[in-house]
Amino acid sequence: MSFVRSRLRSLPLWAGLLAFLLVNAQARAEEQAPKPGKIFLWTVEKDGKKAYLLGSVHLAKKELWPLDSAIDEAYEASQAVAAEADVTTVDQAKIAQIVMSKGMLPEGKTIADYLSEETMKKLQSYCEKRNVPLASFSRFKPFMLGVILMVMELQAEGFDAEAGIDMRYLKRAHADKKTVSEMESMEFQMDMFLMKIPLEDQVKAFEKGVDDLGRAQEGVDAIMLAWEAGDGDKLHELITKEMDDCEDTKAFYRMMFTDRNVGMADKVEEYMKGDKTYFVIAGAGHMIGDDGIPALLRSRGYKVEQSAAKGRKKAEETEEKPAKKAEEQPLEKAGSPK
Repeated sequence: MSFVRSRLRSLPLWAGLLAFLLVNAQARAEEQAPKPGKIFLWTVEKDGKKAYLLGSVHLAKKELWPLDSAIDEAYEASQAVAAEADVTTVDQAKIAQIVMSKGMLPEGKTIADYLSEETMKKLQSYCEKRNVPLASFSRFKPFMLGVILMVMELQAEGFDAEAGIDMRYLKRAHADKKTVSEMESMEFQMDMFLMKIPLEDQVKAFEKGVDDLGRAQEGVDAIMLAWEAGDGDKLHELITKEMDDCEDTKAFYRMMFTDRNVGMADKVEEYMKGDKTYFVIAGAGHMIGDDGIPALLRSRGYKVEQSAAKGRKKAEETEEKPAKKAEEQPLEKAGSPK
């Protein structure tokens, strides 16, 4: 079981997008390239108050860094940082406990009791090729199993939570003694991902996506190309491709993105009533489409503009300084988003 526990650290924030790739496994690189010139950063203004919205990737390769200089400038201009959850303060033992208690199949059942014989053969073949001990995962719910395998696939290709945008900026915010707030919480996210998706829907999603388990990087690479170009339309197309004909996938999208976007937009409004400028970080999938956070705030009367790319700083200009011994900052936790 220690083999499994060691893979849990990167799961919560990326679980939604990875599971969506599993459900809607058509997010593939296409001939049409993303439109360049923008970045996944928005400025929000109203009544003389300002906030910044940064669309994040939670797992990344170290080559992603340094980011565009406009992002660093927005961070420096802010006195507070808010994220979906503060990944720097997560109790990994607690997360593992939640996964083990809520992400498991009923006592006495294994994944083989729910998947078709054909799907089990594909799963066994996948695990054998990658030297993954399927027995260690056999009691996980299909959703949890799919996400764990996808995370392992991406980690093998060099993706790492330590290079994720949330992780880097939250560590920096604590060191700089900025106020750090959570719009949700890791516990809320884990409960949503593990408890609100009916088991029968998880089985259907896994059956549909099993052939794509070994191609997770293709979908993420296409998403990263769109992110680096600041092309929200392309990212939205990749995530929602072929969704129109599938009610189950639409419902899943609403739970993972639409409903949560409303709660996070509410939090941004709350932050902007205070006297601090907030640098708000949420997954890039929450920033796109007519139900994304920027669009929701714009519909509420805020001026929202996406930032143009300024270009990356040279690597030597962005080398991390020795970590300062930061005092613990009060963490503002939110209840479940509306």
